[in-house]
Amino acid sequence: MKRQIANGCAVLSILFLLVAGCKDKNKAPLKEIIRPVRYQLVTQSDTGVSKGFSGMAQSALQATMSFKVSGTVKRIAIKVGDQLKKGDEIAVLDARDYELKVAEISAGVNRIESQLRNARAVYKRSRKLYEHRNISRNDYDAAKAAYESTQSLLESTKKQLQLVRRQLQYTKLKADEKCSVAAKLVKRNENVAPGQPVAILNCGDRIEVETAVPEIYISNVKESEKVKVRFDAFPEKIFTAKVSEVGVASVSSLTAFPVTVILDKGSNGIRSGMTAEVMIPVDDSEETLYIINPKAVQHDGESTFVYKLTSLGVGDNSVYTVSKDKVLIGKLRADGIVVKEGLSDGDMIVTAGHRTLYPGIKVRLLETEGSK
Repeated sequence: MKRQIANGCAVLSILFLLVAGCKDKNKAPLKEIIRPVRYQLVTQSDTGVSKGFSGMAQSALQATMSFKVSGTVKRIAIKVGDQLKKGDEIAVLDARDYELKVAEISAGVNRIESQLRNARAVYKRSRKLYEHRNISRNDYDAAKAAYESTQSLLESTKKQLQLVRRQLQYTKLKADEKCSVAAKLVKRNENVAPGQPVAILNCGDRIEVETAVPEIYISNVKESEKVKVRFDAFPEKIFTAKVSEVGVASVSSLTAFPVTVILDKGSNGIRSGMTAEVMIPVDDSEETLYIINPKAVQHDGESTFVYKLTSLGVGDNSVYTVSKDKVLIGKLRADGIVVKEGLSDGDMIVTAGHRTLYPGIKVRLLETEGSK
């Protein structure tokens, strides 16, 4: 009896397995999910390693405005930030002293003109009398000299009048072109001397950055060379610029040479006085020339690595497998992070989509980020 029961249980178990097997055969196989990732194609940098040098932004056309004459400031017509057109008033001096000089010399001109008319008449009369031998040669020469002397005095006084009139015009300080006010340096009722700075104007829309480059790198800096500039006010943005001036003499005891770069057009938002870092390409054999997106670098607590991609097919839409490769990183630069070891030219590395990755997983590509 027990044997019959055991045989029956065995038969039922076999039937159950057969039925379950049939159901599994009818199920559709699960489709493999291939996740997308963004990537970067690793290429050797053609600009070399860059060094950053601090500097200060300023207008490429900066004018320090001053009076050509001395006097007391009567009126300040500007505020910092004002936009000026050509001919707009900046400041005015008290012009009363110059107006009095103009009036005084003008009266002198009128008086001398009257004296000249009299001297001319005496000279003409003396010449006729001398021709008829009615006066001596000495009297004739005296009349002629008086006329010529008065004529010279009139010319000299007219030039003095022209000078004081010009000085009177100089009591009004005006903008020479379209500019903006960067600084106001004097106050009302303050006495100023000729050439004393009154205001600083930024003219035009070009911005330059002045920096100092140490002697060991100055030979790498060439005029008209393209460089990159980063501002503390815009840490996520890189601006392009061109070297406009390279100093030939050091500016301090630290043997640093002045270098000026002009930002390319389209550098909106940059203002004079902003601190900047000028990235100048230099030769440095200690560092690699592979620069990659910092987002590609990962850490797992034990090592620093990147996910490399290996193609399993042909074309941009093919499937890739992922491998985890250790790298040795260097400095963070304006254009990316330096990798000293672990990469080769032509490697493809993942820059977005790391969360679900592991060695051997298959992925597809979204788009390349170049070497940025």
